[in-house]
Amino acid sequence: MTKEVSKTGAVGPVSTISIFKKSLAVCLFLTLAISIVFYNMPLLNKKTKYLRHLDKLNTKRIIAELAEYKHITPDRLANQMATSGKFNIKAPLPFLKDWKNFCWDHTYPSGRKKFLCLPNFYIVGFRKCGTTDLFYRLGLHPEVSIPWRKETLWWTYHRFWVISIYADLFGAKTFVKGEEQRNFFVMGDADPSIAVQNKMIRDMVLSVGDIIKYYTPNAKFIFIMRNPVDRLYSDYLYSQLGVRSPRDFHRRVKSTIEVYTDCFKQRSIRKCLYDSEMKNIGHHNRLALHQGMYVIYVFDWLQIFGAKQVICIRSEDFARKSSKTYKKILEFLELEALGDEQIASIAAMSAMNRNAATRKASGPMENSTREILRDFYRPFNHALAKVLKHRKWVWDDDRILWDDE
Repeated sequence: MTKEVSKTGAVGPVSTISIFKKSLAVCLFLTLAISIVFYNMPLLNKKTKYLRHLDKLNTKRIIAELAEYKHITPDRLANQMATSGKFNIKAPLPFLKDWKNFCWDHTYPSGRKKFLCLPNFYIVGFRKCGTTDLFYRLGLHPEVSIPWRKETLWWTYHRFWVISIYADLFGAKTFVKGEEQRNFFVMGDADPSIAVQNKMIRDMVLSVGDIIKYYTPNAKFIFIMRNPVDRLYSDYLYSQLGVRSPRDFHRRVKSTIEVYTDCFKQRSIRKCLYDSEMKNIGHHNRLALHQGMYVIYVFDWLQIFGAKQVICIRSEDFARKSSKTYKKILEFLELEALGDEQIASIAAMSAMNRNAATRKASGPMENSTREILRDFYRPFNHALAKVLKHRKWVWDDDRILWDDE
């Protein structure tokens, strides 16, 4: 007979009721545990489904695809532009020497003549990263002239029109021809969609960057990039119509990631990002997920124009070290240095085009959504850090203020 020690130290038979109670407790515990696991299994499977591509889509694959892609050669570019039938004015244009902008005396078919200029620099990306703020702060420099509105959308949507129409948007009457004005003003354009909008890339023949290089091979370009997770939520709050909420954002994130995940399994990353049909899916979900995969776009423009004509800055650094970053951009554009007081005054301006009120009303992003997006963007961020040779582009800790090495 089984015996047990009582509280008094006496040894006696084990109660059948006691054994039954213990067994019942164990069974109830196991039943509850199994129920919890099976109840959450669909959710766990869903999360795994959305992030399954990470097993195959890693930094090595991204870097390998970047290395494999060969951009169009200058000779082939000229031939494509000349034979496409889409561009009415052929390059090279008769630019005047010793001008910072790309200016020329244009003759219209009617015989009328006009002095026109194309921009010296462009802010080409990305949306909700501070392009508006940077654009108007640069416009405060005495040597910079900007159009009356940001985002002319020329290269994004109207690049097949006559190039003289675009040049006319900048009001070249400001640029009086003469020795004293020749090297004074610098014109700039800003469109955060230039780098990502590309309806001709489907046949992998021409990109927007290629077309700009065809007309102005010495132009300069500014990329301003923000933590892609925060950028996406800010973009959602800014562009989403109707009710906006962290739960709705979570649902749209999962749906859009699933679409790109499936595309990455069947096609190259570049084709998935530049495909207009994929963007339409993103627009349907009101999520520009592709814009946060910065490395593909930045690498393309570095290949086309070279490191000397492209500068990349982080939104976080521009917000916290405005004066230092502003000076860096002025040096890149070869503009006259401003005094400390002037720069401090420009840096002290309130940020433009912010979503503060909408963000406050909608609430912060859910932690689970943030984790999903971090996992999704991680290989792209690491690839960007390799291309730009600095780990600040990983965004592992946005509180760190990086100094360029």
